[in-house]
Amino acid sequence: MWHFREAAYEDTIAESKLNEFFSGEPSEAIVRESFQNSLDAIDNHSAPVRIVLTLGSAAAAGFPEAYETLGEHWQAARHESGAPTSTRYLLIEDFNTKGLLGPIDKEEKPHDSLYSFWWEEGRSKKRTGSGGSHGVGKSTLSGASNSNAFLALTRRSDGDELLIGYSILPPHELGPKEYLGYARFGKRVDRPSDGAKVIYPYTRAEDGEVIGRFRKHAAPKRTDENGLSVFIPDVRDEINEDSLLQAVVENFFFPIIKQSLVVEICNAATGQSVVIEKSNILSLVEGGEYSEEFRSTIEVSLEATRLASKNEFFFLRSDFGLSSENTLSAEAFSDANVKKMQEAFENGDVVSARIEIPLTLSDGKTVSGYADLFARGGEKGGSKTYKAFRGNILIEKEKCRAAQPFSVLILDIFNDDEGNELSEYMKYAEDPGHTEWKNSAQRRSQGRYPGSETWQRHLVQKLGSAFIAILTGTDDQEQIDGFADDIFFVEKEVGPDEPGVPGGNHGQRPGTTAPVPPDIPAPSPQLFRIQRLANGRAAIAGTEHLKEAIEKSGPVRGRVWAANIIFGKSKSNWRKHHHASDFDFAEDGVVESKGASITVRSPNSLDFIAESEEFEIGFNGFDPNRDVHIDVRKVAEATQ
Repeated sequence: MWHFREAAYEDTIAESKLNEFFSGEPSEAIVRESFQNSLDAIDNHSAPVRIVLTLGSAAAAGFPEAYETLGEHWQAARHESGAPTSTRYLLIEDFNTKGLLGPIDKEEKPHDSLYSFWWEEGRSKKRTGSGGSHGVGKSTLSGASNSNAFLALTRRSDGDELLIGYSILPPHELGPKEYLGYARFGKRVDRPSDGAKVIYPYTRAEDGEVIGRFRKHAAPKRTDENGLSVFIPDVRDEINEDSLLQAVVENFFFPIIKQSLVVEICNAATGQSVVIEKSNILSLVEGGEYSEEFRSTIEVSLEATRLASKNEFFFLRSDFGLSSENTLSAEAFSDANVKKMQEAFENGDVVSARIEIPLTLSDGKTVSGYADLFARGGEKGGSKTYKAFRGNILIEKEKCRAAQPFSVLILDIFNDDEGNELSEYMKYAEDPGHTEWKNSAQRRSQGRYPGSETWQRHLVQKLGSAFIAILTGTDDQEQIDGFADDIFFVEKEVGPDEPGVPGGNHGQRPGTTAPVPPDIPAPSPQLFRIQRLANGRAAIAGTEHLKEAIEKSGPVRGRVWAANIIFGKSKSNWRKHHHASDFDFAEDGVVESKGASITVRSPNSLDFIAESEEFEIGFNGFDPNRDVHIDVRKVAEATQ
């Protein structure tokens, strides 16, 4: 049954994490999140991960535990209807994966994928060596359902099966109680060790009748294979066979072509299915509503895998090493190889190069990471397609800003049996949806890399434009979208100086005849600076302007706020995103100060008086896997 989380006395319902659901196209969101999780849990690299997507319908009466209690709470949350009498569902199953591992009691260690998948909220579930970092996870799976819920059946290596579930409803009241909206599907038991009432998964060993009825209701294809089956009841209407097929092809064509992934989409009512694999992906694209540019991308991807299988790459010169001062250029390759690369590119062939990038770990050890580049030339003014992959994940918003022409360019930061340190490094630079690289590669790296290791990320993001510059025999130039338009666009003709108007028409505000004021006040000097350190630490110290302020007016009063930034939430009220379980400034050891007196106002806010320009406030205990926003201001400038 469902167990909803009650609002405690110190909780405010309006401040709970309401509707952390995905935005954008639903099929794409559910495919990206569920496939990334499955590819992370691969059990045998010599065989591809197989994922089966099944759309069907079933009577809710066949498994009432999943619908009745949930329906009551939905009605209490002002939903238009209660529990459905029948359900259109989506079943997502992976094979050649490990399933959800770890203890069934959340208090037991070590925490593993079961704990991360079922219990953690807003925190990373990806450990060192995994493909993703901190994905949107349960909010995406539950958001794919009109009832905002999903169930999951996992078979583990010990042969047992576990049945769990998760739901995120709006905060609501039901009877005399208030609920934050979170619910977990499981059984309430008295823990043998201490008698505490806790939620455990249903297990085949103890709850065979419950799991048997769920299997009959969901009709999973899994029998005795390890892995995870996610059942999404009352699935959204936008999620259908055509939208799923398009989402799979457009987001995971490269791992499919690399034979790391095979996908099957089934219709439970008709028994018909379509398999998406390397042998037929080009024909599926040619027979579907895809652009000519995407078809060309598939062709280049097929050629790229052929070149990679034969190790047909151009490599950097043995005496050339990339560094913070030495980026990718024609000098990185021998003159003979540069000539061959340019000739092949001009002839329309796919040119491939493997780039070795050094990385220094926190213990001082230097290791190597690798990225593959595949490029085919194009005409000036033609379309440009750039696809960046890390492991099997498409980083869809990354751009190549090469000014020179090309038709298709693929960046592959691959993972293999031996791993790839560059993939491990770049995963910490991804946003929660794995759509772009934008954060420092150290923020969530848990101290794996020293603070100086930031240049590699910038290098990776410029590899595409640098490679195209080499192939076209030109300088590395990046085209910034709209840059020239913004600078050179003139709304009206600028006339010569006119008598009586200083400067003529120059410097006038649009639509007025008044000149721009010559003296614009300088912004207020910044008195404080924020440093984000490794292992969940941060510090606030003074700038050179603080000394002047103290000498002029005495000690300076300030205020600090901090909160975890939650993916999918509005940033306009970020201070209220803090949850009691995140951190508490009042706890011993969380805040340390020098040259300042401190008063804690709330678990994530404090006041201080900076008595010396050498003051410093240190913070410990932030989650190293999450983004923490910190704000510090003078009290006179702060708002509640």
